[in-house]
Formats: sequence, structure tokens, C-alpha cells
Amino acid sequence: MSGGKRKTKRRTRNGVPQTAEHRAFLKRARAEDAAFRKRLRGGK
Repeated sequence: MSGGKRKTKRRTRNGVPQTAEHRAFLKRARAEDAAFRKRLRGGK
């Protein structure tokens, strides 16, 4: 589902440079995704 996010760490996606703002967004998205998966695992 969302397992391919780790690969886009250092690369620029479609010409967009990885600014600090964008990295913060990615980090927050990863954190929320991890929490969501954890809740899914615990809820079954």
C-alpha cells in the first residue's frame, strides 16, 4: 500500500527539490502511517 515511501528519501521526485518543509511533511506522513498501521494490527 504505502511501503514505497522510504525510497524517495534522498531523490527529487519529478523535479521538486527536497526542501526542509517537504521533508517535514514526509516525516509527519510516515509517523501517521506507522501509527495507523499499528492501530490496525492491534485492532484485529
